[in-house]
Amino acid sequence: MQMIPNRTYHKFPYVFIGLVALMMLWISGCVSPHQEFSKLPPGIWRGVLYLDGDIPVVSDKKEISTIQEMPGELPFNFEVVYDNKDTFHIIIHNGTERIRIDEISYGRDKSTAKDTIDIAFSAYDTHIRAIFEERVMEGYWYVNYKPGYRIRFKAFQGDDRRFKQLGNEKALDFSGRYAVKFSPDTEKEYPGVGVFEQQNDKISGTFLTETGDYRYLAGTVTGKKARLSTFDGAHAYLFEFKEKADGEILGEFRSGVHHREGFEGKKDGTASLKSGYELVTIKSSEKLSFVLPNAKGQKTDTRSEPYKGKVKIYEIMGTWCPNCMDATTFLMEIAKEFPEVVITGLAFERYRDSTKALQVLNRYVTSKQIPYEVLLAGYADRKEASALITQIDGIKAYPTLIITDKEDRIQKVFSGFYGPATPEYGEFKTEFKRILHELIQK
Repeated sequence: MQMIPNRTYHKFPYVFIGLVALMMLWISGCVSPHQEFSKLPPGIWRGVLYLDGDIPVVSDKKEISTIQEMPGELPFNFEVVYDNKDTFHIIIHNGTERIRIDEISYGRDKSTAKDTIDIAFSAYDTHIRAIFEERVMEGYWYVNYKPGYRIRFKAFQGDDRRFKQLGNEKALDFSGRYAVKFSPDTEKEYPGVGVFEQQNDKISGTFLTETGDYRYLAGTVTGKKARLSTFDGAHAYLFEFKEKADGEILGEFRSGVHHREGFEGKKDGTASLKSGYELVTIKSSEKLSFVLPNAKGQKTDTRSEPYKGKVKIYEIMGTWCPNCMDATTFLMEIAKEFPEVVITGLAFERYRDSTKALQVLNRYVTSKQIPYEVLLAGYADRKEASALITQIDGIKAYPTLIITDKEDRIQKVFSGFYGPATPEYGEFKTEFKRILHELIQK
């Protein structure tokens, strides 16, 4: 899965300009005005995950663009882009984020006698399998590491909307920063911060919590109601909220079909959370080391070269975790800027079968082209992760970044991760690099 820069597409309304451009291309003989394709139609698509299990039935192709939105619809947009006549890739849009997907198979399914597409998010061990007929795809998104877990999926070609308008009310402006409580007034209540930007009825932003952020969210505001979503192959998030009173919001968060909870918030330009450096306590100065298999199954001992006498960073992570992906991307930058620092991933996977876990881990390392060792540390359970690292008072979040000095003693621990979708990302990077510079010079 490859992250690529955002691109802006312009529609030219002037017919004369368009005709002149086409004539010039025809004269030059460089480009045909009609793109040839043999599989999915190219261009923008509107995908929908149906969290409540229902899919609208379309009897007439003309109805596709006028289907009314249903409760539990989690929409996202993607492009089909052809590399040549027979090969294409997909680009998923989430706000300013663009995710390129190349692992795609397409062909006639013998059991159904219909054209079928399989879109693999191998780094996350999930995939979409759908039947394609004319302008519509229909099937399921499968999460392989959760037996029986699937969500209905449907996609419509040529529809660039994310959410559909629920009415003609003027959109309330939700731009700004909000102090948020998730699961308010319950034993599970925890704090968050909402950060949003809005232009007319289009809204984008994210929610931050002390375990990380919900990455790139994008959506629409109708009247006093906002709806935002994201889908990146790993998680499917849907946030819906409305104005409760002046500057106050009330809403619901859904993650796939397995989790939903309420939240409330109030506009607060100074809203903040505890620093990730304050959430975990270092209990012991005992040296930290590991002997674990890497992604290829080879034993790695962090007491030997190239670890000896080096400042080290350990990332507690999992291939199933989008925030971990952001943290890994950041650490790959650190690896280039600080070659004298040894970085190691400690992966806690959702398969207890080590053979299966190593297969998933190896695909992740290969697809991300990670230049440092990623070791299989165990099963994705916080208690088990905490038992492996007794020098701290426990692992509170995936990811967690642990920095040791040249003598293998823990100096700093950052719990959670505020990635590139958050305003905090720049400040985090500056402070993290300052800490590394300081330890290197000792």
